[in-house]
Amino acid sequence: MFGRLVLESLRARPYQTAGSITSVALASAALLAAVGIHTGIGPEPTLQRLMIGLWASGLTLCVAGIAFFVVALEQYVEVQQRTQDYGILKVLGASFRHFVNLLALESLLIAVPGSAVGIVFSYAAKAIVILAFSRDLTLSIVYWTWPVVALFSFASLMLGGLIAVRSTLREGVEEALSYHK
Repeated sequence: MFGRLVLESLRARPYQTAGSITSVALASAALLAAVGIHTGIGPEPTLQRLMIGLWASGLTLCVAGIAFFVVALEQYVEVQQRTQDYGILKVLGASFRHFVNLLALESLLIAVPGSAVGIVFSYAAKAIVILAFSRDLTLSIVYWTWPVVALFSFASLMLGGLIAVRSTLREGVEEALSYHK
């Protein structure tokens, strides 16, 4: 039952789902690029390569942090838009754990493809770095960060959603029981 409800919710709003997956992909690519640039500095770099590498990895790490914040905020807004639906489920007897399970499945269905697209974006970023900055900057593909990026994506989606679920359940019961013409 969880899967059908979540899949129908994602299918009913295709543009928001695609936007969420794209946001996760960009955040994942930024985090992978930050780690890849830092790793690409090498064991004994020149001063110029070290400074450019540290500056670029720090900048992309800041971009990744902001991007993951946007992902959490986007999930918060998505859950807030389903206030009446959640209120109806709560009136029918759904527990908080039920909503957490729904949110976890939805976050997983967004985080996994988003992270996969982010990995593809990081390969594209590596090609761009090779073409444009081959002398001063290197972006390495660090394979052990792939599950870390997927975990960050899932965690940011869950964080935004959990914050929204708490307030949505309170407001949703009132909205579900009220009469709107």
